[in-house]
Amino acid sequence: MSIFVGRPHFDQTTPQNPDLVNDPGTIAYGCLTATLMDEYSTSVAQVKHTHKVIMDPLIQSIKNSLTKYHKTRDPASVNSIAHMRDLLEKKKINVHPLIADDVDEKEADLMCFKEQLAAFKPKASALEIGIIKSKNDDRIEEFKKTVAVRQMKLKEKEVFKASHDRYKAE
Repeated sequence: MSIFVGRPHFDQTTPQNPDLVNDPGTIAYGCLTATLMDEYSTSVAQVKHTHKVIMDPLIQSIKNSLTKYHKTRDPASVNSIAHMRDLLEKKKINVHPLIADDVDEKEADLMCFKEQLAAFKPKASALEIGIIKSKNDDRIEEFKKTVAVRQMKLKEKEVFKASHDRYKAE
C-alpha cells in the first residue's frame, strides 16, 4: 500500500475525463457488485469442478505461495494505513469506474441499503434486553460492570488514536 500514498486516486469517472481509468498515473478504486461476484464465484466453481485434476494442484500451489508471501511481505507503513483510514472515513466507496456503466439503479440502491444495514447499530442488543427483563439484580450489575469496562477500553482507544493523529500531524 505504501506505493499508493501520494498518487492521485478517484472512485468515479468524470464527464470531463472519462478515460481517467486507463491513466497509469492514477489509481481507480471501487467496490464490486454482489451480482458480479456471484457470477464470478459460480463460474470459478464450475471450472474448478469440471477440471478437478488440473485445478487441485494449482490451488495447492497458490496456497503454498500465499503462505510464503504472507511470511515475507513488508508490513503496511503507518502513512498508508492512516491514508486509507482517512479515505474510508471521508466518504463511502462507489462502484468501481470500470463497471459503473453496467450497474442499474436498482442494484445501486440495493448496495446502498446493504451498506446502511451493515452500519446500523441498535441501542440495545437482544442480550441486553433479556438481562434487563429478567429482573435479576446480580446479572444486571455484572452486565453494567462489563459495559463500563468496554466503554473504558473504547475511550482508551479514542485517546490513543487522537494522540496518534496529533503525532502524525506534527
